[in-house]
Amino acid sequence: MDQFYYAANARAMVRDGFHLTYANPYDPRPDAPRIYSHLFSLIVAAPAAIAHLEPLHTYFFLRPILGVILALAIWNFAGAIFEGTQARRRVFLLLMCAGGMSIYAAGFQGLASLIRGGSADFLEVAGRSYVRLEEFNGDWLCNIARNYLYTPELLYHAIWFAGLACYLRGRLNWSAAAVALELYAHPFTGPALALVLGALALCDIALGQERRRKV
Repeated sequence: MDQFYYAANARAMVRDGFHLTYANPYDPRPDAPRIYSHLFSLIVAAPAAIAHLEPLHTYFFLRPILGVILALAIWNFAGAIFEGTQARRRVFLLLMCAGGMSIYAAGFQGLASLIRGGSADFLEVAGRSYVRLEEFNGDWLCNIARNYLYTPELLYHAIWFAGLACYLRGRLNWSAAAVALELYAHPFTGPALALVLGALALCDIALGQERRRKV
């Protein structure tokens, strides 16, 4: 649903010429003020305006482009933590493909059914639980690879991992720029990234940056 909402906002940006802002889509007034702006809608609107495309159609090429950028950001993040190439590759694959908390939660639910003495098979219960969790049952995109189904999520997570990698590599200006972009991109992910980087900075101040070593 949100992807169509972003595309509608991008369409409003290219209506009557190109604009960096758009009006409240729920405001019925034809002269509603253009006071809103959003990074993803802007990224959709710009190529749509240049190539004279329907904004929603830009998703077809934005998704692979942002997907490559996310993969590079995760690879750079893994390289900021792990020294060896082999460890870096393993962590990269785990980050990209592991199911995260949804796998663990599904496993625990399967074990709980066995402990309770239920007749259901462990794999059946765990499988149903995993599917239920991955269908937005309170757990938003536990799997990094699943972001590749949703173009906006590729952008948010690419900025997130790029910001973390820049901080860990000592590129503080770039990490600050990533926070600014994330705040422009998403009202929850932006403050979360700022808090994480702030916590890392406090740890460096308290413990000393020289104590941080690559694995």
